[in-house]
Amino acid sequence: MKKVLLINNQNRPETESVAQEMAGKLAKYNLEVIRRHAFSPPVQIEDADLAIVLGGDGTILRTARYYAVMGIPLLGINMGRIGFLSKLELSEVDEYLEPLIKGQYSFSERLMLDCQVLKHGEVVFQSYCLNEVAFRSTSPLMVGFDLEIDGQLTANYRGDGMIVSTPTGSTGYSLSCGGPITDPDIEVLLITPIAPHASYKRPMVLDASKRVAIKYLSGVDAAVCVDGQVQTSLEIDQVIKVSPAPFKLKMIKLKPSLFFYQIEARIRRSED
Repeated sequence: MKKVLLINNQNRPETESVAQEMAGKLAKYNLEVIRRHAFSPPVQIEDADLAIVLGGDGTILRTARYYAVMGIPLLGINMGRIGFLSKLELSEVDEYLEPLIKGQYSFSERLMLDCQVLKHGEVVFQSYCLNEVAFRSTSPLMVGFDLEIDGQLTANYRGDGMIVSTPTGSTGYSLSCGGPITDPDIEVLLITPIAPHASYKRPMVLDASKRVAIKYLSGVDAAVCVDGQVQTSLEIDQVIKVSPAPFKLKMIKLKPSLFFYQIEARIRRSED
């Protein structure tokens, strides 16, 4: 290992002092440390051995959108409130730092999504995401839309919108709308309606190879939002296309995965 990308959330001042301290520890191993802030524009760093992210789930989501495409493995250290995506707590850093430097870890590969908005067949918006693509009304009025899977019209919907989620995102917005908790190590797409007018319109689980399209047909003030962070407004007849990204996020695992053991405690923490 030669180069480490160290990212912290500058909107949380406590992460700045921790990042400075960690940069000093990494430098003692003769590693080149590149400091970046989570809200700074990404830079091309394809030769970084890994990225250490200090912050909460939002910081990790933003980092994944920026750097997963470069193939940089990511280690999240929880300095936020919930920590669904973090692999270490801050109190565990000293215990696991040397194994990390020595490469004594494995990878968990996570599915990411490619979201495109098309107008008359032309792409007018594009973004990758780790958690979900959410199409939704931004007013009290319902929207009408068609759902297509692999080019076949599946159903017409009226309601507040639709979420297309990865297994990683199954514990986020999708869960709050009635979607299932899903093993993050499998590759599926979760389709979760948001407050559908017809009560029989239920969540669906699709093979990750499927291509999903949502056509906005009626209503006012609708938008598409990826990972709850990047949003663009929509016009009638625009189409949202969602498919697997051409790359996956590599998440570093330094200790055994306890997803199913930890999930209830973390959900309770989020509700508290």
